[in-house]
Amino acid sequence: MAFCRGKQIGLPSTIWQKIAKIMTAEIAILNQIGVALAADSAVTISGPGNQKIYNSANKIFTLSKYQPVGIMIYGGADFMSIPWETLIKIYREELGTTGFNTLREYCDDFLKCLSKSDYFLSENMKNDYVQSVAFGYFSVILDEIIQRIEEEIDLMATDEEEYTITLISEVIGKHFDEIENHNLLPMFSDDFLGEFIACYKEDLNRVARQVFDQLPIDNELDKLTQIIAGLMTRDIFPENKSGIVIAGFGKREIYPSLYSYQIDCVVQDKLKYKEDRTVEIGNQLTASIVPFAQSEMVDMFMCGIAPELNTFYLERLEEIFNEYQENIAKEIYPDRSKQRDEIKDKLASITQQAIEKYHKIVHEQQNNDYIDPILETLQHLPKDELAVVAENLVSLTSFKRKVTMTPETVGGPIDVAIISKGDGFIWIKRKHYFNPELNMHFTANYFRGDSNGKTNEKQ
Repeated sequence: MAFCRGKQIGLPSTIWQKIAKIMTAEIAILNQIGVALAADSAVTISGPGNQKIYNSANKIFTLSKYQPVGIMIYGGADFMSIPWETLIKIYREELGTTGFNTLREYCDDFLKCLSKSDYFLSENMKNDYVQSVAFGYFSVILDEIIQRIEEEIDLMATDEEEYTITLISEVIGKHFDEIENHNLLPMFSDDFLGEFIACYKEDLNRVARQVFDQLPIDNELDKLTQIIAGLMTRDIFPENKSGIVIAGFGKREIYPSLYSYQIDCVVQDKLKYKEDRTVEIGNQLTASIVPFAQSEMVDMFMCGIAPELNTFYLERLEEIFNEYQENIAKEIYPDRSKQRDEIKDKLASITQQAIEKYHKIVHEQQNNDYIDPILETLQHLPKDELAVVAENLVSLTSFKRKVTMTPETVGGPIDVAIISKGDGFIWIKRKHYFNPELNMHFTANYFRGDSNGKTNEKQ
């Protein structure tokens, strides 16, 4: 949930290799003077049956060495097996002193760079990724088929093979329908979908036969291929997707803005991504708090109640109301009758109105007593105080993980940066894996090759 001052917006993991996932707490706070970014340092390395947490990950970076633009990452730490940190620094070198008039143009240029990734993503790497998605998802379907067979083995008649074929068709058909119910993403078309299927059909059939082994799936190969094509092109993102947040100022912008994206992979020559959230500070929207990844403590701080507890109250309230309307109808008409059904319908309508009224009252109370007063203050905070608020909101989540019986997926040093129009990208707190005093060449090399100081503009 994003909290704004002014006008106010599952599928299983498919890679069987070890995955570095940034289970994190990150926050962006914006007002008219700048943006504060804060992130913890925890990264979770997970594989089959094991998990390891390190507190040394970098999640905030400058997107440009010269312009007031920053980027945060969360979710998957890699993009098709390439670390995000590497990709960001490659882009930053290519960008050089170039500046754009709007932050949106920085976002578009960065996404374009990812899609035109020939020199760091080979065709073999792209093909391997598609096959890994197929292997992972086919394994999920296989597990479901085996479970169904074990549950229904007593129902199999003498013709066991025919029953198995029917069951396999039913399970695969269910997954096919679920995938088809999702829309194609804007960057993909029906023609592209057909080209993808033609290109990968042979490889996907080979993976299917490998996963399903001796099971009779020949009649289902087309559907299995279309399932993978749908996973790669439709509005479906895997559990290990990456999130990026780009914030700051364009050259012709006096107020900051923020854009966040969910990013999956490159499919042939197109980047599969979806814009997630947009915050554009101006005269009407003057302040905003936007949490990313594990945001429950920020939600509790802003709303005055833990989101899980609030959901629990609302669900129990609806259950109680529903029980009462049933009991009232029984009291009035002990014998089941048409009149009893009619009064139940009327009571259900009244109950729904009462619940909606309760939602509205609670929402107004939260806004008046919690959200609005905080945002009213945030819109006037100076840059250093924005940084303090951002750091402490991340600390809340880290502290909660430390004192509860849950994995400490948020922790370690908190990096904090401020981006302002006049001062650019400024680190308030930043961890180093090395001693800067012993590595003076690092600072010298940072601007190497850009000594002319000239800044280009792209209209």
